[in-house]
Amino acid sequence: MKKISKETEEKLLSAVEKTAALVGTGDDPNAAIIKAAGEIGATPGQIALLVHAFNTGRTTKQRTSSDDVFEKIADFPLADAASILETLYPAEVKTAAARQRETAVSLEYSLPPDGLLARKRAADMRARQVDWSMVADPPPPYPGDPLARVKRAACTAEREERAVEEVRRQASEAFDKMAAVFCDLTDYFRRPGCTPMPAVREQARLLHGGRADAVLDQLTAVTPALAKLANHAMTPTGREPAIGPAFELVAAMIENIDGYRAARSRHEKMAAAAAARVEELLRPFAEGPTSALDDTPFFSRGKAGAVPPWLAAIGGAAAVPAVKGVRDMASSIMPADQQALTQSAMADLSDPVHMGNLRHVGAQAMLQRFMQTDPVISGYDPDDVSDAFNAVTQVSPRAADQEMLMQALLRKYLTQGQLDPFDTEQLLKMELQLQERDAPPSASKSVLESSA
Repeated sequence: MKKISKETEEKLLSAVEKTAALVGTGDDPNAAIIKAAGEIGATPGQIALLVHAFNTGRTTKQRTSSDDVFEKIADFPLADAASILETLYPAEVKTAAARQRETAVSLEYSLPPDGLLARKRAADMRARQVDWSMVADPPPPYPGDPLARVKRAACTAEREERAVEEVRRQASEAFDKMAAVFCDLTDYFRRPGCTPMPAVREQARLLHGGRADAVLDQLTAVTPALAKLANHAMTPTGREPAIGPAFELVAAMIENIDGYRAARSRHEKMAAAAAARVEELLRPFAEGPTSALDDTPFFSRGKAGAVPPWLAAIGGAAAVPAVKGVRDMASSIMPADQQALTQSAMADLSDPVHMGNLRHVGAQAMLQRFMQTDPVISGYDPDDVSDAFNAVTQVSPRAADQEMLMQALLRKYLTQGQLDPFDTEQLLKMELQLQERDAPPSASKSVLESSA
């Protein structure tokens, strides 16, 4: 084995010391060795010795510099001989011309765009000087992008729908305000010491006429118990209370009824107008032949004066009926097979079996929440909780959809081990009330929905 000379050994030692100094100032080990090797003109074999010497010394320093075990096994950067050799002695040496092409900037960027802009301005000036109204055969317009027109029509239809939905939200908000005042009026007549309903009716009739009677009649129709509860003559103190609160509630109720009617009328008018605009906007995209063999336009086929099927589906060409939504107007232009698929999907969603499965999933999720978060129910075995849930739903099936009611019943059942006869009777009454609440509304019209 051939040994290195004393002079080479001194060069390598100085290069190692130089590398250690550069690394100490924050340089990367590879960059430090490249600098040190460049100063001494090291060969590839000597660079490998430098990398080996630096890595050995750096590892020894890390191992002996501290008594902490974690310091000894900590990560630190080392030099990579392959990367250093690739940098100093690349496998493919690029020529000066190649380096020039990679780093030089094209001369086109040094030229200003004055010539291009001047030519464009000159073309615009020549175009303005032509009087197209005097030209016998003006040039045909450029064809538009059909995809862009379809997207523009779809965006316009979506904006119309959003505007209609905003007005519908305002109508819903007005209805909620009216219902809140109606509930406040009901709660007022339930309080002890309230003004008797006959006195309220008499004085409210003087200011509001028959509309006050209609409001109070609707109040007793919704809550029949108020007819007896609020018809007492005097308060417990023997004095007639002030009429102010009841009168203010009746006046607010009548005002909110008017506001709701106005918002509902505005929504109906805007929905009809939006449906007409969307129909006119989407009409061009429904035209065209149905077959490659038939080039007759869609609206000119069939008998004279015949209404297209898609237009007949929304009420004919003369008028637009009551609109369910702008999306229904757009969906009426869909092909028949797509409409059939949509109707089939909607029928599947409203299928009783599907609805039962959804209720079953909701009940499982509710029980899971109870067993995880409820401080009382979570302390019992899951099988006991399931048995209690089944026992309660046998008496009142509709209680399974009422989370607050089911939570209270499960707590009581698990604590007591059963429900006493009084609780069972109350649960049966709740079931009847829930059944009345979920029943479809009767054909009689409410005073809240009647016309002014």
